[in-house]
Parts: sequence; C-alpha cells; structure tokens
Amino acid sequence: DFYSAHGLELALERAGLLDRIRHLGFQPTLEMDLTNPTGDTVRMYGDQRRRELLIELRASIDRRTMPGMALLRVEWLLLQNPRAQFTAERPRLPGQQKPGLGMLQEIVALLVLVCDRLQLDGILVVPSHYHIAVHGRKAMRFLNPADEGVYQALRRALAGLSLAEAAEAVGAGRVVDARTGEPVAWTPAPLVFAVSDRLKELVEGEAYEKAVAEAAERQAFALR
Repeated sequence: DFYSAHGLELALERAGLLDRIRHLGFQPTLEMDLTNPTGDTVRMYGDQRRRELLIELRASIDRRTMPGMALLRVEWLLLQNPRAQFTAERPRLPGQQKPGLGMLQEIVALLVLVCDRLQLDGILVVPSHYHIAVHGRKAMRFLNPADEGVYQALRRALAGLSLAEAAEAVGAGRVVDARTGEPVAWTPAPLVFAVSDRLKELVEGEAYEKAVAEAAERQAFALR
C-alpha cells in the first residue's frame, strides 16, 4: 500500500536498474500482482508481450519472526536471463531453469532503500537451498548465531569446491557428520540484512561472534 506501478517504475529507473536491463537487450516491462495472500508480487519481463520473465519478487512485512520489529520478508525471488545458456563455467544450480541475471546485489540495495522508506528494521530471507544461502550470505547474516555457526562449519567442509560442486554435494547427502556418518541435510534458517540499529545489535558484535564460533566448533562435518 505504498508503491504504485508508476512509482515503482520511476524508482527502478532512477536506480539505474532498467538501464542495465536494456543494456542486456531487453525491453523491461513491469507487472504488479497484489492478490497473492503470501505477499505482494512484482514481475519484470524482458519484452512487451511478457513472455521473457527476468525478475519475480514476492514480499511481505513480517512482524512475527522478531517480536517488536518489522522486517521485509522476501518470500520468493527469481532472477534469470531467459536468453542465456548454462555452461561449464556457469552450470545449472538446484532449482534453476535458466542462468541467473547477475543482479542480486542491486536488488538487495533496492530492498534496503525500501526498508528505509517504510521504516522497517531489515530484510528477511529463508534460503531453501545451500547455494541461495551462499549468495545471500555475501550481504546478510543468519539471525540465530547457532545457524551461522553451522553454515560456517559447512563452508569449511566444502572448501575447495565450486559453488555448483558444493551444492551438488549437499543435495546428494555427501556432507556427513564425521561422528555418526549420517548425512547433513540443508535446513533453511532466517538470514537478515540489518537496517535498524536494534537489529544490527543482534547480528553484530562480540557476543554474536562468540556464539557463532562456539556453534561452529560443535560441528564435525566431513565430505564423503
């Protein structure tokens, strides 16, 4: 109940995102869908006939995950280039139909501006796959330091692998608990980009880092 279709297009134009899309050879066309009960949806197509879907974002305001705080919850985010092809250098990752658009950081920056405009505490994402967490972790931290510790231990066990190889190893159950031999399944957990000071205090600082280190030390992951 804040951004109109015209206002959204103007914001994306001013941010330079539409020019980047045009530079790739597309004609950006926006569509808003406010009928989904799980969140408001914005779609960007690369053609006026709306056959080439480039971006699909579904978001809502979450006031339950952190009592007393309001977060921009990203329920779904798709970034894809329908004209690109998977290659040996950019192989298909779990859940991908087309190669990525390469604009995740720009989208995160825009969502930070949304949080500032709507006076929200931050962005919340619950990554469904390991590789999504890796991408998101470049700018975000796990809300619970125990989850951050598990993630860091998992990264250590997968050191030396490409992202595609690491994602395949996690999905195939080849990361195991070295003490029991049981496969370590990927467990989705909240990632946040803190905008407000009060949220930053929860995911930054000495106490958080100490809890992360202790959680990581409790893990014994190995690559089978």
